[in-house]
Amino acid sequence: MKNAANAATASDTQNGESVQSRPGGTRRNGDAGGTLATVTFIALIAIAISLLGYMVAIR
Repeated sequence: MKNAANAATASDTQNGESVQSRPGGTRRNGDAGGTLATVTFIALIAIAISLLGYMVAIR
């Protein structure tokens, strides 16, 4: 039965850290910061391009 308990908690680990050891017991997505940075960068590029297009169209 001890091995069954270890197998049950093994699926709850990420990067060798137990979910129970984190405050709140929540999982983190390891790439969330990179995704947010990419979306922010693309949004800023889109705003810059649209502003440039607006400035050219006014001319």
